Amino acid sequence: MIERNKVDSSETALQELGNDRSNPPWLENNVSLPFTSLSPDEFEIFCYLLLKLENPEADIYYYGKTGDAGRDIIIKRTDGSTELVQCKRYERNIGPAETRSEILKIYTNVRRKIIPEKPDIVTFYVAPDFTPKAKDLIVYSEKRSELVDQEFSAEDQNFFPEWQPEFKIQTSIDLTQRAHKFQDLINSFFTVRSVVDNTAVERNHRDILLAIKELKEISLRQSSPNTPETIQAQLDRVGEDNPGLDFSLTHTSSKIPKLTVTSKGNSVDFAKLIFPSTDSGNRGITKFKSLVEEGRAIELKPDEYDWQWTIKLSDFSPIPCQIKELVLKPNIPITKIPCKLEILDDDKPAFEISFSYFHISRIGTKEIECCINQGQLHGNLKFVSKIEESLTYLEYEGIDLCSVEISQAKIIVELMMALYEFRKIRVVSLENGEILIDNSNAKIINNNLGGEQYRVKLEFIKSIQKINHIFGLDLRYPQSIDSTDLKEINALLEIVEKGRIERTEGHISLSYSPQQALNIIDQFDNSKEYDLEFAAAETEIKLLGEKINLGSTKYVLKDIYLKEDIELLKQKFTRAKNSGIETVDLGLDYSKSIEIYSNWIDAESKG
Repeated sequence: MIERNKVDSSETALQELGNDRSNPPWLENNVSLPFTSLSPDEFEIFCYLLLKLENPEADIYYYGKTGDAGRDIIIKRTDGSTELVQCKRYERNIGPAETRSEILKIYTNVRRKIIPEKPDIVTFYVAPDFTPKAKDLIVYSEKRSELVDQEFSAEDQNFFPEWQPEFKIQTSIDLTQRAHKFQDLINSFFTVRSVVDNTAVERNHRDILLAIKELKEISLRQSSPNTPETIQAQLDRVGEDNPGLDFSLTHTSSKIPKLTVTSKGNSVDFAKLIFPSTDSGNRGITKFKSLVEEGRAIELKPDEYDWQWTIKLSDFSPIPCQIKELVLKPNIPITKIPCKLEILDDDKPAFEISFSYFHISRIGTKEIECCINQGQLHGNLKFVSKIEESLTYLEYEGIDLCSVEISQAKIIVELMMALYEFRKIRVVSLENGEILIDNSNAKIINNNLGGEQYRVKLEFIKSIQKINHIFGLDLRYPQSIDSTDLKEINALLEIVEKGRIERTEGHISLSYSPQQALNIIDQFDNSKEYDLEFAAAETEIKLLGEKINLGSTKYVLKDIYLKEDIELLKQKFTRAKNSGIETVDLGLDYSKSIEIYSNWIDAESKG
């Protein structure tokens, strides 16, 4: 192994890179910096410099490159703690195989003192992210325990209980959010490009909506096998018959030939789009109306329209009117504007999504549709403004509470509750503070839930969130909720808060030998009350598909009694004993049961 001297200054770390830097471009509307475009060394040094900026008082060392022994960076903080940082930059999310290898390497090298420090924290800085299974290996200690049993040497297995650091993850999105505080660092590694192209957005955003012209794009699909070169030659001849016009043929990304006709002088009407007086023509008119009024892209079938050409195309074969379909779409700016979304209660924010993106999706004479998505907003919040009605219809689509972390599910439900209750919206640009949508009173569509149902969902999510925090789980909102789930969650929270659960009267059946049963009922006197206590045992429950160990549990049955007549029971068990029957069931009723969980008995006193 080639051992490298550790680096302890930002200047020395930058010298490691030299002048050959990639400086990949980054558009500011992207959620993550393009770390995957950096070299592995650049990524490591970026992380090192970020840590140096965030922790000026700490001793931070960068090892990097060959011989790092599974530790790219070591942080020794003023509180005496040590953190090991391992940097991994891949083109894709990192899977469990690579993750197992890295964990094995770190444990082995710490045991062999190749890594002299025994870090308190091990953090993986990764770009772009881990796969869910790989993330489980890092987040959950029980998964690492399974890995130890399966793949560690005997020496490492013995060492595992001695060194139990806290494992953490920082993804490319996490690192981007941290780096935003240090713009000079971003500028030194990336070529930053503004979200908004100033040549396209010179005026107020609201003016842009009004200034967009009804430019249409005509795409032609060939109906003959003629090559583009042959068609272009024919177009050149057509150009000779039409002085002042230029004809050209290009291909779009979908390989559809695109005919462009431009005027060398004043504007010229090349052709008129007409619709035949047929049922098909009426369908074409309806589609075209949606293009003009609602700004929707349309596709006209050959029998739904026709061209009335004003230019000479006599020598052109195949002529443009022999196309299979005609695609018309508005020319909409593709700019995404970083924004803040506020739900207003009497002009004051009642709920806020502090970072998302606003863009225009379609514009017509009667409707304008805008969308907010990405960033901290899961799903697509769509605004459709009906100009003639002076009303905005609001639709929140793409919501799947089951697919996101529970904290994100909570944001979704809180947003829906706020929309349901207040319905007034304000969208503010984060670039210049300009109000993009102001105090718009929205009517919610595609919403079958009432306010009370949202409140029930929110309370359920808060309970899951609390359980996740206590037990280190990643429980998600379930596809369906039944009464059993609700009871189990409420019972688990009661265990955590009080260390015990009391239940109402019930019945229990216990198996004994006939002689044991006789001995027990001999002790019963129906005029007295008895309690029955079971020895403590480990308890495990299954909640929303996850097993949760609750530790040592003791069960106590209060005021047990026999419902059956004692003399009849004695005769029954005596016959069983004489007949050689090995076990009998003794049924007991009780007035109350108590479950005592020793691991949580002091939870209430601990706060």
